[in-house]
Amino acid sequence: MSRLRKVPQLLWNTLLCALCAYGLSGVFLAALPLDAAGFVLPLSSLLIPLAFSLADAFIPRKLKPALLMGFLALECVLYLNGSGLVHASVQAFVSIYLHFSGVTDALLPYTREIAVSFAAVFSVIGFFLSRDDAFGFACGCVFTLLVIGLYLSGGAGLVYALPVMLFLLLLMSSLGGRKLGALLLCPLIALGAYLLLPDEGVTYAPLEQAADDLRNMVEDYFFFTDTRESFSMHKAGYQPLKNRLGGTAEPVTAPVLQIEGDPNTTYYLRASSYNEYTGLNWYDTVSGRRYLFSSQVYEDLRSDIFDMALPMNDDSPLSSVSVTLLRDDTTTLFTPQRLREITMHSDRMVPYFNDAGEVYITRNLQKDDRYSISFLPLNVGTKSVRAMIRENALLHDPRMEAVSQQYLTVPGHIQEEVRQMASRITENLLSPLDKALAVRDYLKTHYDYSLTVTEPPSSVDFIAYFLLGPDQAGYCTYFASAQTILCRMAGVPARYVVGYLARTDANGTCTLSGENAHAWTEIYLNGVGWITLDATPGNQEDWEESDDSDENGENNRENQPESTPTPSPSPTPEVTPTPEPDLPSPSPETEETPTPSPSPTQTPDNSRPSPSPSPSPDPGETPQPEEKQKREDKPPFPWLLLIALLLAAVILWYHASAPEKKAARRPDKAGDIFFAACTKLLAAMKLHRRSDETLLEFAARAQKQCGVPLEHLYAAVCAGVYGKDKRLDRRTAENALRMLMKKATKRQLFRMRLSMMFSK
Repeated sequence: MSRLRKVPQLLWNTLLCALCAYGLSGVFLAALPLDAAGFVLPLSSLLIPLAFSLADAFIPRKLKPALLMGFLALECVLYLNGSGLVHASVQAFVSIYLHFSGVTDALLPYTREIAVSFAAVFSVIGFFLSRDDAFGFACGCVFTLLVIGLYLSGGAGLVYALPVMLFLLLLMSSLGGRKLGALLLCPLIALGAYLLLPDEGVTYAPLEQAADDLRNMVEDYFFFTDTRESFSMHKAGYQPLKNRLGGTAEPVTAPVLQIEGDPNTTYYLRASSYNEYTGLNWYDTVSGRRYLFSSQVYEDLRSDIFDMALPMNDDSPLSSVSVTLLRDDTTTLFTPQRLREITMHSDRMVPYFNDAGEVYITRNLQKDDRYSISFLPLNVGTKSVRAMIRENALLHDPRMEAVSQQYLTVPGHIQEEVRQMASRITENLLSPLDKALAVRDYLKTHYDYSLTVTEPPSSVDFIAYFLLGPDQAGYCTYFASAQTILCRMAGVPARYVVGYLARTDANGTCTLSGENAHAWTEIYLNGVGWITLDATPGNQEDWEESDDSDENGENNRENQPESTPTPSPSPTPEVTPTPEPDLPSPSPETEETPTPSPSPTQTPDNSRPSPSPSPSPDPGETPQPEEKQKREDKPPFPWLLLIALLLAAVILWYHASAPEKKAARRPDKAGDIFFAACTKLLAAMKLHRRSDETLLEFAARAQKQCGVPLEHLYAAVCAGVYGKDKRLDRRTAENALRMLMKKATKRQLFRMRLSMMFSK
């Protein structure tokens, strides 16, 4: 029968929690703005408080910690597997953050999760507030949350304030209506604080700057979702048609980077790689996600993308190079392929990476920004490395299959003459490296380098036009595109890479401009990883056939006279038109999708190029608004009002925790409350009962030290413990407390009151 007696109290607690959860959740959902997600909010607001009440009423106190730990452990396992309540709540609150960061459609997929999360949070708040004796504190907390929610919703959630007010009225009625003053005082304090707010925001510059720095740090490390600007060959002047390859190049001559490294050394500083060729342009379809470079969670992924564990069985020493910005630039960092470490030498340079191997920071680079890179140089031209490549070709490379699936695809529309060319170039060659080198050498010797070329027709495949067309001339984007596709046709995984080609002088320095922007090919070798091959005439990857260290590379191609090798006599097949993709081709210079997206599976089409991604705006044409300007567009948050409400709540709580106030609320426990206050005050006076002392022995020692007669009080306590009458006489305990308070200092009294605030 004892359990049945708990049912009315259980239902009462459930009702109070449900009203609090439903009202506050509705107010904050209206602030997003979201609807109540059908029946999800009312059901969650009822079932979650019911679960809390059942657990509190029927689970033994000793089992509660164990069950709670078990529940948390289960949720951790489910979270790691991408499911469970915690995972849904995290997704919900991340979507809320994205919403307030400018991603307006981030909330819609998580409407139900947000409703359930709000109901759970406010159910917990209502559950503990309804159990607390300090009604004033509960009233202050609820009013504070209500005012914040109504402010954020612009009053749209006003109807949900009714359940909240009903919660407070019912809670007050359970106390016999004795706290009507607190219920009236809280809204008056809120109204007064609001009226005292200045018309314009008042800020203290150092504190505002500190808050901005803290916010930037949190966003950079945990919530980097802003649209960013990436490096593009178009802005460097090597893709004049913007959304298509080809056309006469006009490189930008303004200095961009200052490089410091080893003397007389060539560096291929990559910006990003592209995997999908559509017939008109290259696109990156694998880098929809962002990963914090320093995160241990993505250590294995970082190792795979930057070949940190490759080549297998290699312990070559590392090299380093430093980059200094000479003008403002995009977010992209320029790094060698086998990246090992990045050291930032400027503020707010938090590096991220993606699946395409692009490294970037959370803001645009600025003049004088500087960073250093540690990397593994791989001299494929030495005999020892060639021998290592042959040995590693027999090893099992777990990445080889996935790389082949992604980087061997060729559009089905490319005409047969190009495929026959790839077969003819690599005929009788077995090694993937030999095939790739044969393709590189063929392009170097059979095609001319020229910045002034005929614009390819938009209805013709770009590579076929270059290889089979009338000019048979071009610059880096021409040669890199052709080399990448011909290598794929020969069965060698390859990708198109853009960045800068740097050649240091005798002092180990060089200055780069748009003229040094470059495109090249990377091929993947089993057990070795990605290596650089450059088919553009006049360039060399800085390795020769020798066992010595890297030879000096040739001069920058921009300073070389255009070579005009005599092509081998062969008929020039007619270039057939290439159907245009279904969608307009965007420029690959901006990353518009901050939310994760799965990598698409490429399927060659025998009739036309693969459709290109949806168009995205050019960030150069639409300037990014300043952060401060974004903040000015939104109404200032009423921080002073919030602080005033919190202070009022704490004051009410402190006032309600006085022993006489608690005793008035619970007259049947008045003696115990005053005795508890005596015990806490003695503790504040550094008088604690020892483990070997009885109650009366402790009373005698405390009485001797503080000069207050305590024997009668502790004798009454002992009589209650061992006798039939369990209630402690109020007058005895109250008199003892009053005498102790006269002996105590203000500091000791304050410590006693603080202890009483957090006790029943």
